[in-house]
Amino acid sequence: MKAHDDPAAAAGPPDDAVPRTGDVRTVLAALGPDQDVLLRFTVTDQQQRQAFATLGPHPLAVDVRQVAFFDTPDLALWRSGIVASARRIQHGPAEISVRVRAAEPGAVVPGAAWSTSVEVDVDGTDAALTCVCSADAGAADGRVKALLTGRLRLVEVLDDMQRRVWDRCVPSGLRPADLRVLGPVHVLSRRYFPGWYRRTLAAETWLLPGHAPVLDLAVHTTPAAACRLAVSTQRALTSRGVRLHALPRTAPRSVFAALAAASRRGEGPQRA
Repeated sequence: MKAHDDPAAAAGPPDDAVPRTGDVRTVLAALGPDQDVLLRFTVTDQQQRQAFATLGPHPLAVDVRQVAFFDTPDLALWRSGIVASARRIQHGPAEISVRVRAAEPGAVVPGAAWSTSVEVDVDGTDAALTCVCSADAGAADGRVKALLTGRLRLVEVLDDMQRRVWDRCVPSGLRPADLRVLGPVHVLSRRYFPGWYRRTLAAETWLLPGHAPVLDLAVHTTPAAACRLAVSTQRALTSRGVRLHALPRTAPRSVFAALAAASRRGEGPQRA
């Protein structure tokens, strides 16, 4: 199926339209040496079969995850560079995440104190980067279920650190009652260790309503090695015929486009 971009999702966040590699380097430099950094590479629709052939035989173990996002009908959070989500994991703990796209590192990550992880989206053409800082916290599965069904609101399940991020970064005037549930969608997660790479690559396939699946490849690294590994991984994949999406066509943008369209059609829960 061909994906059709949603106008609201395609509009933002504003800084996502132009890679800001210098800002990403500033964020990485502010992190501690042991901080976890996740590099993400979004594979084009046409190259997903080639990507799996390059990674090698499918592993027998596939983790099934359910992910929902929270935003207003006009995607005010997304357009402000904020992504709030809940993730349920098969045979694992549930998780709540508040993510902020770091267009202005000094304003978003004061000393990087609140960030529990950092995700870096890698461009498929010239290894330009954009960066997202995440405040993640485990949550009881029952509370996440209550959140998805509207019996709890998002602010009621945030921990103290996430609430500080929320209060600092969310647009003024946005009320908890304004949020809607986008999704949930299912995500299939596998791990590969291809001999040509010598590192573990995680592959997440997002199964989106009315759209082609979105494939993300990811690898964990350290702040000091992130930029160098981003370039070498991008080159290794493209040299093996795996074409990557250019920024800003990242997986989050595609996911929001699909879920925002489904929300307007009245599919799935509406209140968060």
